[in-house]
Amino acid sequence: AFSKIQNDKAKVGQHYLLLTKTVALITFPLMLLIYQIAEPLILLLFGKEWIEAAPFFKIFSISGIIASINTLLGSVIISQGRSDLIMREVYLKRPSILLGIIIGSFWGVIGIAVGKLIADFFNLGVSTIQIKSALNISIAQQISNLSGILFISLTAILGGFYFFEIEQTISWNLI
Repeated sequence: AFSKIQNDKAKVGQHYLLLTKTVALITFPLMLLIYQIAEPLILLLFGKEWIEAAPFFKIFSISGIIASINTLLGSVIISQGRSDLIMREVYLKRPSILLGIIIGSFWGVIGIAVGKLIADFFNLGVSTIQIKSALNISIAQQISNLSGILFISLTAILGGFYFFEIEQTISWNLI
């Protein structure tokens, strides 16, 4: 779709912002919900012997938020004929993941997951700069495009967490 409007950079930018907002509208609340219910979900799906996987599940749900936006970059960059940015992606992003994993390995398996998450944040920053370069969409505009959805998603999840804690307290007091 981007290649059909590739000569109209403003239109590509509008479509990119709409696409990222649409993807965020689905993935942000879903990934934050998965983060919120990681323990009960793992207990339900896999049983108590898998409960130690919950912290990884939480880390990867945050990583999923980042990946949902980060993966949209390639088609936009290609549509603009900016293969130079694709090469930068290969030379910056891929090694950062490897570096995050290697450094994280000093802290065990959870360190590897956190190292990968930190690399994901770094790579999101690289993607944001690449979009600025390819489409002239400011970093502030990109952040603003997603901040409302992130805020609403976090507010809903925190509200759910608060409700869940109150409900558990009331349930335990009644027993």
